[in-house]
Amino acid sequence: MIWIAESVCITKLEIMEGEKMDFYQTIEKRHSVRSFQSYQLIEEEKKLLKSKLNHLISIRQDNLLNWKLEETTQASGRFYAKHEAPPEDYLIEYGFQGEQIILSLVEQGFDTLWKAAGIPSDIPAYLIFGKGKGQKTFTEKVMGLFVNAGNRKDISTFLQVEPSTLTDSQRKIIKSCILSPSAINKQPWSFHFQDEKTMEIRISGKSKYNYLDTGICLYHAYQAFAIEYRTPDLIKKGDFHWIVKA
Repeated sequence: MIWIAESVCITKLEIMEGEKMDFYQTIEKRHSVRSFQSYQLIEEEKKLLKSKLNHLISIRQDNLLNWKLEETTQASGRFYAKHEAPPEDYLIEYGFQGEQIILSLVEQGFDTLWKAAGIPSDIPAYLIFGKGKGQKTFTEKVMGLFVNAGNRKDISTFLQVEPSTLTDSQRKIIKSCILSPSAINKQPWSFHFQDEKTMEIRISGKSKYNYLDTGICLYHAYQAFAIEYRTPDLIKKGDFHWIVKA
């Protein structure tokens, strides 16, 4: 890790094995599910899921969180990491690593949910997974009214320029970032390409959830850059202001 003025130049890290070819399909497939079937994990599934933790990457080198897997009556299981008083950088890292776990679960056929509200204070969010019931319950339909029903804003709302000025690779990168899950689907991002392979990300808001949103969006940007260009540097200009540079 190299400190440069107010920025942190993040060490280049390896892309998760097997994810490069499937990343765009996986993020398209992922959606939040709040009602799960009664499905109990078998031991082989537990071992496989825990083994995926060995492939996680971190923003800062050697900063992997202590992720735990436990079964739950709400779904098949949940991942989480504890911290008594999580600092801001920890929450951003939690989002970055947690989204890797979420997408890995989606690849394996599970439905997933980021749950950050109404949980113990020493856990930033539960990563809940299982087999969704398919049809939405009444509660889920009501929740949909509060989270924009899962709808995504048009790409133009996140840019300072016309979308037509973007290259195909830039468009793919921004679309991958827009598909990042965010607290109550606020989609609090804005993006600006300073040059062909340098993108600025800004996040509005300063709540705990915005730190998680930042980490999640950074991971989507990281993977998309790695696919379209090369493994990028993640440069911190502020908690909610980052540069992704290939």
